[in-house]
Amino acid sequence: MRVWIGFIALLLGGALPSPDVYAQQSMALEPIVQVTIDPSRVVVGQKATLSVLVLAPNYMTSPPELPDFQVRNAVTRQLQSVNTSEQRDGLPYAGVRFEYAISPQEPGSYAVAGQSVRIKYAAEPPATREVAVALPRVSFEAFIPDAAGSLRPFVSANSLIVEQDIKRSSDPLKGR
Repeated sequence: MRVWIGFIALLLGGALPSPDVYAQQSMALEPIVQVTIDPSRVVVGQKATLSVLVLAPNYMTSPPELPDFQVRNAVTRQLQSVNTSEQRDGLPYAGVRFEYAISPQEPGSYAVAGQSVRIKYAAEPPATREVAVALPRVSFEAFIPDAAGSLRPFVSANSLIVEQDIKRSSDPLKGR
C-alpha cells in the first residue's frame, strides 16, 4: 500500500510536467504567417513580388483564404502557390507559399496592409480550429529612372520591339 501511495505521490509531485510546459506547447501550436516583398524599390511598370507563407500546425483542413491584394494604382496578379512543410521547434507544420506580382503604374510608395488570412487547421486532430491572422504591413517604392524622367509616356519593359509597316496606296502618285 505504501508503494502505491509513494508512486501516486511521485506522479502528482515532480513527475508531471509543469503547467508552463503545456502553455508553451499551446502557444507554439498557432499558425505562422510571413510576408515579404522583393525588391523594395522597383521601376514603374516592373513587378515587385509579394510572397505570403502560411503555415499551420499539423495540417490545414482547407486552403487558406487570402485577400485579393489589390493596391491602388498598381496591377496585381497571382503568380503561383506551392505546398510546403517544415519543422518549427520540433513540431510539424504544413502550409502554402503564395506569390503575387504587383506592378505599380505611377511613382510613389505602395503598401499591403490592414488585411488578414483565414486559416482552418487541425489544432489537435481531429478537432479543427479556424483563426484570422493579420498580415504584417509590407511596403515598396516605385520610381522612374532619372534618365527617363522627361519621356512622355514613360514605357517600362524588359525588351521592346517596335515595327512599322508602310503600305503603298493603290492610287497613283500625283506630282505638284
